[in-house]
Amino acid sequence: MDASAADAQWSEDALAYSMAAVAMAAAYVEATINEVFERASDEVRWRMQTGDLSMPRRLGERLAVYWSATDGGRGLNPLVRFDAALRLAGAPLLDRSRSPYQDVELLFRLRNWIMHNKSEFYVVGTGTPSNWETALSGRFTLPAPMSSEGRLMPLNAFGSACAHWACEHAEAFVGEFEEAFSKRGADWTP
Repeated sequence: MDASAADAQWSEDALAYSMAAVAMAAAYVEATINEVFERASDEVRWRMQTGDLSMPRRLGERLAVYWSATDGGRGLNPLVRFDAALRLAGAPLLDRSRSPYQDVELLFRLRNWIMHNKSEFYVVGTGTPSNWETALSGRFTLPAPMSSEGRLMPLNAFGSACAHWACEHAEAFVGEFEEAFSKRGADWTP
């Protein structure tokens, strides 16, 4: 294998690993909120069968009713589910105006771009940044060999810095959620 073929293979592998890290970081965040609602639903079912009251009754019932009414959250943005859980618990909402909320919002956009790729068009040479350039600007260092004529498209952003950013902000977001959710005065945690 010559050097250019090895470089191309490395680039394809790095791209695949980075895209997988973004997808899995988003899956981790989404699975966290789904587990809160699923556990509440399981607790309510368990309580009905055994009389166990390990979750505060009213909170568990509110979470279970919401989960049932939304068909397990189907079609709802995961961030909407986080807000709903906090509201139902009477806990403080996460600050949407800063990181990690904004980063996780962007993480889900990237995940959706990977999973449901829809082209975005812009006119090259106008000096107007693309939506992706604006959204990703300053979040992490772009891989140098992947810049595309100075224009940022989602595919150009994937690399080790993007993977690190995705995992770091997913973990920070879940941590902030767990802290806020615990402020509702109950001893049950997700």
